[in-house]
Amino acid sequence: MNNKSHHKTWLDNNLNIYKGLTTSVTGIIENLLNKESIEYLAISGRTKDIKSCLEKIYRKGYKDIPSQMTDISGIRIIVYFDKETHKTGDLLEKYFDIDQKNSEDKKDSLETNKIGYRSMHYICKLGKDRCNLPEYSEFEGLKFEIQVRTVLQHAWAELAHDRGYKLSTSLPKKLERKLYLYAGMLELADSGFDDISQEIDAYKSELDNKRIDDFEEISIDSVSLQSFFNNWLKNNNIDTDCIASYGNWIEKLVIEIKGVNINSIGELSSAIPEGYSEKLREYLQHDGHSFSMPGIIRDWLLNYDHELLLNNVNISWLLDEESYNLIELLLGEDKAQAIRRSFLEKDLFVT
Repeated sequence: MNNKSHHKTWLDNNLNIYKGLTTSVTGIIENLLNKESIEYLAISGRTKDIKSCLEKIYRKGYKDIPSQMTDISGIRIIVYFDKETHKTGDLLEKYFDIDQKNSEDKKDSLETNKIGYRSMHYICKLGKDRCNLPEYSEFEGLKFEIQVRTVLQHAWAELAHDRGYKLSTSLPKKLERKLYLYAGMLELADSGFDDISQEIDAYKSELDNKRIDDFEEISIDSVSLQSFFNNWLKNNNIDTDCIASYGNWIEKLVIEIKGVNINSIGELSSAIPEGYSEKLREYLQHDGHSFSMPGIIRDWLLNYDHELLLNNVNISWLLDEESYNLIELLLGEDKAQAIRRSFLEKDLFVT
């Protein structure tokens, strides 16, 4: 059997195993990142087809496919900021066997006066401990590649390499100069966004360490609002497990709060109805009862000045009988009836 036939036979017999490896590693990485609260845009896996494998084997002159061809199974992780590429790298080194000799940070291979493809590449194996488990035993000894990129690094890679535009090839000097200019701007933006992200983290950490009384003069923004709300829950002994996730509502809440001319945390704190936390805590003690951050803060705004809220803000939510009954419980009957009348007039009450 000649080498070509031997390689094809080996791939025919083993490619499905690599497909399973790709699926398994993708799932492992997703679970690890979620567990460690590392935010990411996407995790994707691909297994080379036979044609792609054979082309690389002949081009590189590989003799031993399992040891030499390390990217039959490939996983790509796209994170938002450069700090997260390093957190992800630390996580991969903790949970996989890394071939340090053949892994690399592509930034390190660029000359100081060059701009180009940047990504962290890890050549990995699952490791003996994991492969001792029955569901991973067939993957023992198999290598796979993990690429870790930021969003902007990925954008450059797509344009310059993956999509075949070949922006990294030889170009006329005028176009090459323009290419380096824009690539440099992209790299600068990537670094700048990473710096801003770290400053936001530092700001959040500073707020999280404050006592609730220290929020008085702080301006309302998405970070300070979230930190104050978490602090308020803790200070009032409200079980956070009963507070549902608020998703992407935080920016809308900031707009609504400022729409009633509340601009500082101190002003928002003054808008909280007397006895509200006690009533909310009692409500949440019943089985199956929960609440959300938007619901709680909107109660405060409705109590503060529901007519100003309706007149100044184009709200995207409605009241119904269930929410009315809860407002009546938490804000009192008189206030609830006034709110109901105003929402009916604006056709924002579902009967």
